[in-house]
Amino acid sequence: YVLDKAVVDDAVIKNEHYIHHDHFIFDSTQSDKPICYFDPLNGTCVQKIEIAPDQIKTVLELCKKNSYSCLFEEERLIYANAISDELLEVLQDIKSAEPPVMDTDRALYNPVFMLIPVMNLEDSKELEKLVPGCQLVRWSDGLSFDLTKKGITKVSGIDAILKHYGFSLSECAAIGDGWNDVDMLKHCGLGIAMGNAKPECKSAADYICPHILHDGISDAIDYIINYNQNKK
Repeated sequence: YVLDKAVVDDAVIKNEHYIHHDHFIFDSTQSDKPICYFDPLNGTCVQKIEIAPDQIKTVLELCKKNSYSCLFEEERLIYANAISDELLEVLQDIKSAEPPVMDTDRALYNPVFMLIPVMNLEDSKELEKLVPGCQLVRWSDGLSFDLTKKGITKVSGIDAILKHYGFSLSECAAIGDGWNDVDMLKHCGLGIAMGNAKPECKSAADYICPHILHDGISDAIDYIINYNQNKK
């Protein structure tokens, strides 16, 4: 997401859905250029690629058959088909509030950009075979994973943002901690893994910052600023 009519030198863009966090803009005294976080609620979506309704219908049928919960992410809304203990555990992991339970028929008529089914590994492999137009990316040790249209990843999202601004990959840094961040860290000019990241994530990174609970994000941003200053 980007703000309309914005002229940007440096940007920090968080890849979570906008309802997961507060919207704010901040700057740093350590840099002679602004570092901005863009509020997607007031911004413009760079790329909208929805999951095909027939693929969503297949997911719905499997979830209904096995009584699985699933999150549905539209541009301005997240809702669930049902609330389960497993889903509540996932929400706690991503520090997200409990979503409303809504009639999932709306998913067949309103654009949905990502699904987060909560199911075991065996059934997720079955689902992957049933939705060839989508891809499943597991980002934790838990029961949840991201399901998007095939080819839509963090890498493709970064490429869309860079193209929009006219930036190059060498001007882009990424911070991650999960399995779904590995390709992104390899792709960007500077990849930073959190201290609590998966081993595969750390192996893909150029720098490993402290644990997220020990000011890891702050350290990562300081590292990026110093990295840029040392390149001048």
